[in-house]
Amino acid sequence: MVRGFGAVRSNRIIGVFGLAGLSVAVAAAVGVRPVEAAFPGNNGKIAFSAFDNGADIHLVNADGTGEVNITNAPGSDVEPDWNAAGTRIVFASNRGSTDPEEYDLYVMDADGGNVTPLTDTNGFSEREPAWSPDGTKIVYTRDNDGDRDIFVMDANGANPVALTSGSYDDSDAEFSPDGTKIAFDSDRDEHLDVFVMDADGSNEVNITNNPEGSRGPDWSPDGTRIAFAGNHDQMSAIGVIDPDGTDLVWLPGTNAAESPYWSPDGTKLASYSDFNGMDNLTVVNPDGSGRVSIRTGTGFRGDWQPIPLPPATSSTSTTIGSTTTTAPPVVVPGFTG
Repeated sequence: MVRGFGAVRSNRIIGVFGLAGLSVAVAAAVGVRPVEAAFPGNNGKIAFSAFDNGADIHLVNADGTGEVNITNAPGSDVEPDWNAAGTRIVFASNRGSTDPEEYDLYVMDADGGNVTPLTDTNGFSEREPAWSPDGTKIVYTRDNDGDRDIFVMDANGANPVALTSGSYDDSDAEFSPDGTKIAFDSDRDEHLDVFVMDADGSNEVNITNNPEGSRGPDWSPDGTRIAFAGNHDQMSAIGVIDPDGTDLVWLPGTNAAESPYWSPDGTKLASYSDFNGMDNLTVVNPDGSGRVSIRTGTGFRGDWQPIPLPPATSSTSTTIGSTTTTAPPVVVPGFTG
């Protein structure tokens, strides 16, 4: 029996959901810096897990409109992650397993078509996949009889390699936008913290050192900041920190938020939150203001689709006789909703 990720995660979080109704103030967010995308683009669809009937992967606009179920399959489909081109999604599912706690990784097109299995490892559970920025690698978590380690493999599922090992839990890995670093969380220092290591698994550094626990890191699009969920003053909130562990800011108004992830243009953070007593997909500004719920009945981490800007085209202005550039309309790859 493979240990369930959901049960493990809930045991490691300190009083997150029981504290959702408390109006405990989080430290004021000062000096939160705007960011720009490392891969210039617009904000596309948010991919997330919806628990309407089992767990399926849905896409939705940031304002809550245009929602569509793109997996609609038996079993549980969770933890979607977009590639940098915004055309493919890697995700975890137990659809092919006789053990509901044993997950494998799959990849599909943006509209849910062409689902292809990447792993089939009996006795193991693979979860929390994330693409490398160049689309050639996928980093993920493997649960091996209770110990979770970070692995990386080719984007077609070949050549899996362990990046971490030991009798502790390493999980929630994400490549930096330049592909040279990986952020992840680990309980190797007795409490759960966010670490950063080189992409080959070397030079692991604890960047949060939070006795109350920190987890679920996500790089800002320009690679200068990492958002994460952490316990602060005995409640859960979103923290933002530099990759070297400096300039930590706790965002007010983000109580009970889990698994934050940036919008491609760096102007928003999405997460799932125990918001008003229910698990919600929420969106908030990077300074913690303006949090809104756009969907109830959600959980696990999601991801925001990057829409690369099309190449600018040159045109001549008859008004001033100079050359200008005009960008054609943006089209969401693989999706017409």
